[in-house]
Amino acid sequence: MINRVSKCINFAKIFQTGKTVHIWVITNAQLKNQ
Repeated sequence: MINRVSKCINFAKIFQTGKTVHIWVITNAQLKNQ
């Protein structure tokens, strides 16, 4: 049970990081296009 919870937390962290990188990439692309 504890193992499952830690897996969920790890997934949430990875997902959060991925979203941040994705936003940063989009922002960067928009700045280059200007």
